[in-house]
Amino acid sequence: MAAKVPLDKLRQEIDAIDRSLHELLVRRTEISRKVGQAKGSAKATMRPGREAVVLRQLLKLPNGPLSKAVMVRIWREIFAASLAQQGPFQVTVEAQPGNDSLMALARDHFGVETPIIEESSAVRVINAVEQGEASVGLLSSLDTDSKDPWWRHLARRNKNVPRVLARLPFAKPAASLNATSRVDGMIIGLAKPEESGRDRSLLVLELSAQVSRSAIKTKLESAGFVAGETAVWYDDPDRWLHAFEVEGFVTREDDRLRDLANNLGEIYNDFSVIGAYAEPLTEEELALDH
Repeated sequence: MAAKVPLDKLRQEIDAIDRSLHELLVRRTEISRKVGQAKGSAKATMRPGREAVVLRQLLKLPNGPLSKAVMVRIWREIFAASLAQQGPFQVTVEAQPGNDSLMALARDHFGVETPIIEESSAVRVINAVEQGEASVGLLSSLDTDSKDPWWRHLARRNKNVPRVLARLPFAKPAASLNATSRVDGMIIGLAKPEESGRDRSLLVLELSAQVSRSAIKTKLESAGFVAGETAVWYDDPDRWLHAFEVEGFVTREDDRLRDLANNLGEIYNDFSVIGAYAEPLTEEELALDH
C-alpha cells in the first residue's frame, strides 16, 4: 500500500501550484496587452475561429478527472480577460421580453467583466455593431418564423455590414453549470470570419419567384452543398430571400455558388455570404477520457 501523504504537504503543493498559475495568468495578460499595442488598433477584435482552434487543441490534452466543460469555462474567462487587455470591447444583445436566455448565454461566453447591454430589437443590435457602438452583437439563431428576420439585414455588400462570426454556445453547458443557457445564438461583428478547420457558413439567396424549401435544398445538394437549417422571407411576389446554413467555410469565390446560380436559372437574382462560424464542440469532444 502506498504511503499516505500528509494533508499539510498536499495543501502546500496546491498553494505552490496556485502561485504558479497566478504568475502564468499575469504573464499571459501582459502579453495580450502587448499584442493589442502591436496591432495599433484602438479597439479589441474578437477572433472566434482562432479561439475554436485553441480550445479544440487544448481539449485533446490529458485532463485527468477534471471535466472538459469546466476546462472550457476556465478558458473562456481567460480569453475574455485577454481580449479586454487589447482595447475596449462591448457586447450588445437582442432583448427577448420575459426571457433572459440570450443575456445569460452572452455572460457565459464573454465572462464576468465584459460590458454587455441589451437592445430592444435585432435591427438595433445590427446598427450598434455597424456604427461601432458595440464590438459584437448576439442575436437569436436562424429564425424561420420572424416577419423581419435579422439575417436579411446582413444580405448587403457594403464593407461595413456585420457578418456572422460565431455560434453560441461553443460548448453546450452542463445542467449543473448553467441551466439557463438552453438557447443558441449568433455572434455578429465587423471582423472577417476566419476558418477553423471545421466550420459552417450562412448564405442568403435572392430569387424572383417562390420556391419551396425542399426544392432549394435539392438545388443546393446538386451544386455540391450539404445544407442544414433554412429560412425564408419575402416582401413582394418578385423578391424572395432564402437563408441557409451549409457545411464548410464558404467564400464568394466558391465555384459551387456559380453552379447553384446556373441550376436556378432565370429566377436567380443574387446571393450573399453573411458569415461563417466554427462548429460547436461535440459531446464526444467534451466527454471525459476515462
